Amino acid sequence: MRRRREVREISQVQDSHGNTYAMPIEITDKCMTHLCKKYGPIYADNASMSTLLNIINPVCLTKYAELLENPITSEEILTALR
Repeated sequence: MRRRREVREISQVQDSHGNTYAMPIEITDKCMTHLCKKYGPIYADNASMSTLLNIINPVCLTKYAELLENPITSEEILTALR
């Protein structure tokens, strides 16, 4: 499983100026910057937003509260540290 993750993992990116970034935080930042420049803000009118809110299933807050009560496993800690 680890090998598959390494194959799918982006180890470095290069920006339009030729600078190479290899740290995960830099890769994330450069990808977000690229996507923001490429797509920019998407505007929607109020009617569209109302329609969207009517279609989206409501969030069950108690479900998430119950999940937060569960103890953190050692596997979750290791995954978060990676």
